[in-house]
This record gives sequence, C-alpha cells and structure tokens, in this order.
Amino acid sequence: MLWKNIDPESVDGTYKLTYKEEKALYIWFIGRLLEDGEIKLARHGKFLPGSIDKQLEAFEMAFPKTEDDMNCDAFEGFWFLSENCPAGIVWIHENGYEGWT
Repeated sequence: MLWKNIDPESVDGTYKLTYKEEKALYIWFIGRLLEDGEIKLARHGKFLPGSIDKQLEAFEMAFPKTEDDMNCDAFEGFWFLSENCPAGIVWIHENGYEGWT
C-alpha cells in the first residue's frame, strides 16, 4: 500500500512528515503515476471520468482532514479501502494488463 510507505520514516526513520505533508506527497505521487500512465483511478469497476487534475481534485477533497480520520470501518481501518474513498488504484502493466486493487 502506497500510503503506508509514503513517509521517509518508513525507510530510515531520520525524518517524520506531518500528516499534511504526507497527504500532499501522496497526492503528488498519485498525480505523477497518473501522468506517467502507470496507474488509473477507478471505482466499482469503472475508471474515474475527467482530466487528471479533476480526478486529483476529487480525491483531495474527499481525503480525511486529520490522521485520526484515516481510521474507519474499512479493512485494517484504512480510509482508502472504505466507501468514503472516491477511487482505488489500477496498476497498468507494460503488457496492458490492469491490476485492480
């Protein structure tokens, strides 16, 4: 899961990001993956409509305001796996295979 590994602390523990910094970095990273064609965003078997900017805007607006709000009644408490999250990640492989998460 990208979110669990977005903070440098998960790498070497020398720097801890604030929740706001983690959120901004995560959304930037998702945008970069979208622009590079590595992923698409989807919900209930359908790709999200609109430009990358519009998709990121919808994602950011729905994103929990605090770290405590990230915990919810979804699998392992992750907001990303709840109905409140506007989309999941679909990994696009070089051979065209779509890895739905």
